[in-house]
Amino acid sequence: MTKAAKALLLLALAAAANAVAKPGDEGVTGEILSYGLYELLGSEELRSAPDTAVGKALVVEGYEHLATTSEVPLQLGVSFGYEYRLRGLDAVIHDQVIVRIVHPPITGDDGQVRTESTDVSDIEPVSGEWHNFLTYRFSEPRELQAGRWTFQILRHGRPLVSKEFTVR
Repeated sequence: MTKAAKALLLLALAAAANAVAKPGDEGVTGEILSYGLYELLGSEELRSAPDTAVGKALVVEGYEHLATTSEVPLQLGVSFGYEYRLRGLDAVIHDQVIVRIVHPPITGDDGQVRTESTDVSDIEPVSGEWHNFLTYRFSEPRELQAGRWTFQILRHGRPLVSKEFTVR
């Protein structure tokens, strides 16, 4: 390997390491508090989310846990996901996490087929912790895709919480 190739490899490895973790991240952990089927409560607001399969995200006031399961029925109106908590955010006042859902192919309004939906979520930890929900509701027929759906919360590129669901 030439010196130039070695230098490029080292630069690429350093860039990858920087993208994955930041100083102070090693103490940040995540846990799932409940998972399965949910009822969405209160007012609903659709907002633009261009990096998702359908181009929008649903924001709701609250959730009611209906059943603990990793098996999800393939029907309109079904909401599934999890309630989670992040810990070890003691020095954090405001930050962002990436919400990522890996799913079977879904065709968006733009005609593009996606197998991954991502969105940025602002967090404001209290006493070093952040608590929230990650759910998905089948609202349109095109979203009804059987198969494996993986829900993740990432911070600085590192998955903190991950859960797989089987939709049938």
